[in-house]
Amino acid sequence: MAEPSNPKRPARSKKALEPDFSPFVDWLIDGPACEWPTSWDAERELTEKQKTIVAANAALLLDRKAWHKKVSAFEAAISSLKEEEDRKNARAKFEIRFDQHRFIDGAKSFSRYVFPCSVSFQGTNFGDGDISFHDATFGDGDVRFGGATFGIGTVVFMRTMFGNGDVSFERVKFGDGNVSFKGAMFDSGHVSFFEATFGKGNILLMEANFQSSSMHAGSVINSVYLARPMRVSDMVTH
Repeated sequence: MAEPSNPKRPARSKKALEPDFSPFVDWLIDGPACEWPTSWDAERELTEKQKTIVAANAALLLDRKAWHKKVSAFEAAISSLKEEEDRKNARAKFEIRFDQHRFIDGAKSFSRYVFPCSVSFQGTNFGDGDISFHDATFGDGDVRFGGATFGIGTVVFMRTMFGNGDVSFERVKFGDGNVSFKGAMFDSGHVSFFEATFGKGNILLMEANFQSSSMHAGSVINSVYLARPMRVSDMVTH
């Protein structure tokens, strides 16, 4: 009696082997929200779909446990790609948007948060209260705070790690509280504080590390206008 042959398992399709990014579709740059405002038209009104996405992202940001859970799942999907170039290209397709969101007043801590891809806080109003990004990590990709407003309270970016993308604090309005970038690490991207304004508080930039030689200040700091490119050796601290 002939022995039964072992049927071969059907080969898994290439698509089945690809990571599942469907939980992060609203983070896609070319996702369902269509074209987002750029830095040149940051005040353009968002569509209803974009407002919905921004509100969901903001609610997630305020829930530390839920934020870490989703970021961990995102990183797991990225890490499942074998090739470094594939992981890099996949990450570049995403940007988390908080554009034009108005947070309620009160202290908010995003200390030790990880932002795994490009992130945009363009036109975001953080409300009154202390805001902390202390020890937060911004992964590879651009970081945009252009046109954001910080109210009354201390703003802390102490030991914040910025990735290799461009970092923009252009036209940001800081309130009268202290602002600290002490020990912050900026990678190789362009860093701009063009037309940012600071209130009456102290601005702390000691030990901040700028890997890029490309930095534009052009900021009003306690009535002192700095309108020339700056290197770390030029930084004003007081």
